[in-house]
Amino acid sequence: MKGSFVRASAMLSAAVVALALPSAVQAQNAQENAAQEDTNDSDANAGDIVVTAQFRGQRVQDTPLAISAVTSELAEARSQFSINDIARTAPSVNIEAGTGTGGSFPSVYIRGVGQSDPFPPLDPGVGVYIDDVYYGILTGANFDLLDLDRVEVLRGPQGTLAGKNSEGGAIKIFTNQPTNDLGGYVEATYGSYDRKQIRGAANIPIVDDKVILRVSGMARSVDGFFKRLDFACANPTAVPQLPFTAGVSAVNDCEIGRAGGGDLTAVKGSLLIKPVDSVRNTMSFTTITDNQQVQPLKLLFQSTSWNRGLNFITGPREMTSYATYVGNQYSAAPYQGIDYSHVKQKIYSNTLDIDINDKLSFKSITAYIKTDSEGGYDNDLSPLSVSLQDIIVKSKQFTQEIRLSGTSSLIDWTVGGFYFDNDILFPGRININRGFDPAGQPGFTLDFLTNDPIKSTSKSGFAHAVVHLTDSLNVTGGIRYTDDFKRYTFVRLDPDGSPQSTLLGPINGLSNTFNGKRWDYRVALDYRFSPDLLVYAQFATGYKGGGVSPRPILPGQELPYQPESVKSFEAGFKSDLLDRRVRLNVTGFYQKFNDIQLQLGQCPAISGPGAPCALTANAGKARIQGAEAELDVRPVDGLSINATASIVDFKFTETSADSGVLLTDKAPFISKYKFSIGAQYEFVLAGGTLTPRIDLDYRSNFSVGAPANARPFNVTEGRSLVNARISYKPNGDEWEIALAATNLFDKFYYASKFDHASEAQGATAEGLVGRPREFSLSVKRKF
Repeated sequence: MKGSFVRASAMLSAAVVALALPSAVQAQNAQENAAQEDTNDSDANAGDIVVTAQFRGQRVQDTPLAISAVTSELAEARSQFSINDIARTAPSVNIEAGTGTGGSFPSVYIRGVGQSDPFPPLDPGVGVYIDDVYYGILTGANFDLLDLDRVEVLRGPQGTLAGKNSEGGAIKIFTNQPTNDLGGYVEATYGSYDRKQIRGAANIPIVDDKVILRVSGMARSVDGFFKRLDFACANPTAVPQLPFTAGVSAVNDCEIGRAGGGDLTAVKGSLLIKPVDSVRNTMSFTTITDNQQVQPLKLLFQSTSWNRGLNFITGPREMTSYATYVGNQYSAAPYQGIDYSHVKQKIYSNTLDIDINDKLSFKSITAYIKTDSEGGYDNDLSPLSVSLQDIIVKSKQFTQEIRLSGTSSLIDWTVGGFYFDNDILFPGRININRGFDPAGQPGFTLDFLTNDPIKSTSKSGFAHAVVHLTDSLNVTGGIRYTDDFKRYTFVRLDPDGSPQSTLLGPINGLSNTFNGKRWDYRVALDYRFSPDLLVYAQFATGYKGGGVSPRPILPGQELPYQPESVKSFEAGFKSDLLDRRVRLNVTGFYQKFNDIQLQLGQCPAISGPGAPCALTANAGKARIQGAEAELDVRPVDGLSINATASIVDFKFTETSADSGVLLTDKAPFISKYKFSIGAQYEFVLAGGTLTPRIDLDYRSNFSVGAPANARPFNVTEGRSLVNARISYKPNGDEWEIALAATNLFDKFYYASKFDHASEAQGATAEGLVGRPREFSLSVKRKF
């Protein structure tokens, strides 16, 4: 971990050397950039952020969509360094790491619509984009915000607005692009748990206004805060005795490993070539290596059917577990499972912009993403090897998007096409031992290897137009056609690679396909009553493709599932009040959610009562309604207050009989109430500005998985967290020093919980422990 941090730091240092230019030029550019950034900062607090949600640059206040936009300055002030952090303060948005996925696959939800099972073969319900490049699988999508310009969070169906169909919404991350300004920055951070981080960027014109290179990168290393202990060492009087882990003793507090730490390195290079003013071509390459310890999972419940009379549950506020990630420990063939999480990505992209004339433009976005990840999951969090998974994903994704846009005094329009091609190889190991008697003899056992190839393609065409009926009244229309294809082939082998066992034999070699075609559309009306008030209403549809259930444990479970879809009604207003010192945006929505895709822990109609099951199926229909508000207030110069709030009310209106889902159940990852508030004030002090800031965010309880009511540990309690930061900038804005604290009051909480207690292959419940209080000190220098 330390070695990779040093290597990455050396790479960043090399990039910084490129900034060693004549000091007079540096100073002049720094002053010009500082003046521009001061303007942007002021605009950001007022909400005047330019977004491209409708294919052309518009102020947030002029865009008739529910959209939250966050600049890099505001994200930094809030101590937001990943899309998970951004989600904390965005209305109706929830992003949580899945507890059973090795830590690599987050679940992303907007307005109660997302992906309850974030495994790669299943489509995400919320689209994630970086510089307009769509990420088809969410492996490794806990994106750190590298060289951030802004984040746009679009709520509600976005099927007619570029990229792939996204029924719940879209999260779009935009990085800083090459400009003709010579300069850059370097920032170094040190913090709790030996956190060391360096990040920076350099903007280098090679040929004035023709060929420009921008290089950015970061390296981060942090120790784990959660301890994994050897049970026998920590409980020497427990009966029956369990063997010690080799080399472990009470001298080192019985520790066999840590969780919650790791290191990350990322480097990005972008080359802009502009042969003439009307043609701009940007080539980018990004490489990311994310090596993390296992997730900080804590056992909450254990079944007496397998625990051999031992208690593997640690104290309620202790950040410890007895997980060993060892499989078949009490058999003749034990093995070490994957006790870490590793993601490596390489992203190649090319964006071509051509201004054909002053009314017509063309854009092409081409990208290739290669992802290799592996992670382990110790379901029982004990040394008894009751349930263990090694999860490996190898993905190669190609996307191509083209757009032709035109404008006139009457209409702004865009037509385009999108192509998505994804090849996934899904090797891994599943080890399940159930039915231990008091003597420790196993009953039902599954132990097999997977190596499933998965092929997905999606082809679509879309059109979007805004008709200006008057200077104040606009009508927007959009339409999209999508053609999806998926092929899933199941490979099941015994651990020694020999022909598969009798139990799993009928599954090996099976191949199923899904084909689906879909039309989506959007109609919107907006009217500007005055320069300070915009009112809008829209109806939109969204779609998430079907597929084949990716985890058949027994024959008969390799079943297809159908697409799910959303019909969304939305209305709202965007306002600037009191001489633009108060900005208030409010949206109300009503959604009909059909053929909801959920992972089911029981399928008695298919495999019989008590049989292991992890079936993806269409569970029913629901209605979702709610409201969202965003408030920015600047009552006096220097003081800024930001607040957001949302309410999301989800209710099943119909459930399928064999799903086990009840009308009274909760859907996963939906917090009914969510709000945040933050305030900062700039003081003039000692030839500079001192800016303290404090932020509070709250979300009410939510469940993970369904049916929620049948799982007593399935509800994650609501939580409120406080972050604080104080920064100092000398006049000239070239330097900044900042002291930050996250989870300021050191609250113990669970980021999510998952209850396997009612599942035949589970009989456990675990919680993902949230990070404790952490301090950090950062120094930033602009060039």
